[in-house]
Amino acid sequence: MAFLEFDSERLITALKCETPDRVPIFEELFENRIVDYVLGRDAEYIEEKESLVKRSTRAMTNCADYIEFAQKVGLDAIVAYAWNGGIGGSVVRKASDGSAHYIGGDIKNWRDLEKVSPFEGEKVTKNIDEYLRLTQDTKLGICAWLPGLFTPVIDAMGYEDFFIKIHDDLEFIEHLMDIQCERSRKVAQLICRKKKVSFVCFGDDISDRNDTMVHPNFFEKEWIPRMERIIEPCKKNDIPVILHECGNNKHVLPMAKEIGFDGLQPLAECNDIYKLGKEYNGEICLLGSIPLSILISGTKKQVIEVTKKHIDYFGERQNGGFVIGSSHSINNLVPPENYLAMIEAVHRYGSY
Repeated sequence: MAFLEFDSERLITALKCETPDRVPIFEELFENRIVDYVLGRDAEYIEEKESLVKRSTRAMTNCADYIEFAQKVGLDAIVAYAWNGGIGGSVVRKASDGSAHYIGGDIKNWRDLEKVSPFEGEKVTKNIDEYLRLTQDTKLGICAWLPGLFTPVIDAMGYEDFFIKIHDDLEFIEHLMDIQCERSRKVAQLICRKKKVSFVCFGDDISDRNDTMVHPNFFEKEWIPRMERIIEPCKKNDIPVILHECGNNKHVLPMAKEIGFDGLQPLAECNDIYKLGKEYNGEICLLGSIPLSILISGTKKQVIEVTKKHIDYFGERQNGGFVIGSSHSINNLVPPENYLAMIEAVHRYGSY
């Protein structure tokens, strides 16, 4: 395994829908199977039973482990998370085995506003600061992962209460969205002071596998203007921004383009990705797309074939605005050999 040709500038070039030297490689999250396999040892993680976060790159206690993994694989950028940037309110319970699970929200009406978590200022970006420090003399990029708008609010309320309130008290939802909007904007402003952040990703799942969770008109009125405000500091500082949205993107993609996002990730399998590529044709960078089902159940040969197919199709059509990754994330069902086959295919066929 010799994939050490990582370079954040390659990925930034692709986000501008310009042509880099080869197709860049980016992934939002890796669970521990592939990480420990590549490192040849067990990395250090937060104890799973104490957190909703599984043993993954999101839960690493030693930033150097993630950086070493990324450099060995040849990722062009890694994700550093801004913690506690949401409004809180998520209710977690432990199962009989001690594992933690989200069961709903705790901010359901105006009286519950006192439960909104206080904003922790610079503490929110402490994790990002550490990754920037450790990678400052390398070409490895840092993607700052920030809270979006819709997901923090629906998690804080609970899904059932959120959908009822849309009809019974839309003003309350708008109030929570305003609070989260200003909070996410503050985090973005903090990030913009850190000059070496390569790009910013806002995680906001607004759709399921069929369409947006609420009628698109809701998002056009309530989501678009607030998201424009959230990403404004990044746009003013020429820091590329992408949207992580792992549902059906038929209505999401045009809204993301209108807001000003430079890219959309990860292009879940419920999408007709070839149709999206044809419709947007280099107007916005597409990240991801390699079917998780193939990565989990396919052979190495099949993984290489589908990766080459996507490179051939999107690389030419997107004018360089294409980044390889999975259609979701690399979980523990993915054989390490299959993920590394995808990386091998990029190095073999991904040059422009």
